[in-house]
Amino acid sequence: IHSLSDLGAAGIGAAVCEAAKTSGLGAEIELSKVPTKQGKQLNPAELILNETQARYSFTVSPENAQRLLNRIKEVGGIGTVIGEVKQDTKTIFRHNGEVVASISNIPSKEVLDFLKR
Repeated sequence: IHSLSDLGAAGIGAAVCEAAKTSGLGAEIELSKVPTKQGKQLNPAELILNETQARYSFTVSPENAQRLLNRIKEVGGIGTVIGEVKQDTKTIFRHNGEVVASISNIPSKEVLDFLKR
């Protein structure tokens, strides 16, 4: 396991972006793969920002993903792969293949100037 975060404050959006920024990498996430309650339809913003301390985001190497999923299932949990780490500086969220958010891990000059005020 390379990273683990509960989906509390700002949900999957914050957990994935924090892990990507800390590692100096990027990520691509497919929101339609995020498990939800049976029959519950959430829009992309809800999927990105849904907060719950009872769910977790893990980052593992591809060769260890199935092992982790098997262990989660053994203890009665639900897990699935929703994306992958990329050699990039941004995190891209897709919903049914369509980009719904692209977040840079490196603040722009404009953002940095604004924060310095």
